[in-house]
Amino acid sequence: MKNYYFVLILLLSLGLQSQNQFELSYHLPQNVTYNQKIPTPESVLGFKVGEWHVTHDKLVEYMKTLATISDRISIENRGKTFEGRPMILLTVTSPENQKNIESIRLNHLKLTEPGSNDLSLESMPIVVCQGFSIHGNEPSGSNASLTSDSKELLDVFLGNSDKGRDELIIEATSRTALIKGDWVLIPPYNGPKIETQVNIELGNSGEFMLFNLKEDPSQQYNLATKKPDKLKSMITEFEQIRGKEYTSIEALELH
Repeated sequence: MKNYYFVLILLLSLGLQSQNQFELSYHLPQNVTYNQKIPTPESVLGFKVGEWHVTHDKLVEYMKTLATISDRISIENRGKTFEGRPMILLTVTSPENQKNIESIRLNHLKLTEPGSNDLSLESMPIVVCQGFSIHGNEPSGSNASLTSDSKELLDVFLGNSDKGRDELIIEATSRTALIKGDWVLIPPYNGPKIETQVNIELGNSGEFMLFNLKEDPSQQYNLATKKPDKLKSMITEFEQIRGKEYTSIEALELH
């Protein structure tokens, strides 16, 4: 009997070890050289992004560390959450823009006023605003804020290319799905279809769901059985990006 227990414990240990081996290279653009003076998230958090859910205090600690080390990053507290946590704003731009950030802000505001046609858009930096973790029961936002996009989009932002991202993995309540072009694929997940406490859909279904967002933006008609070839190609691409263990999710708990 003791030998059985030993084998069982060994198998469980190996399983847990394999789950904790995270590879994040697919999150990062290829052929890019990084400043070695900038600390990685792991060096501050104590674990790789995605290995554990990053807590708010650790997230703020890392952002403050970046703002202290880099002259390209500034941080400010824009207020407090209901529970008293700081709502931080991180501004990432060139050192020159950091010195003129208020002037840049005011010039962008002028775009909403009469006479804005006289402004020189070519001399105004592009401003991209990203918000993370709006909802407390969606953990991916906090983790996503610690990584960059795996697709290099600088030329798109600068107007030098019109080829942006065609596919995107989205997450809600720990479930993931794939958007590619006009199509969205939602894999099967166990559990209730509706979270009754807040009356939201959870994306749970016993079968794959395939929708054409252009023709059916409200996602009322599942085309999985009518478009088998499209369904197969979407599943293949989803699994290439997400992996095949996407159904291993934790139950949503609201407190």
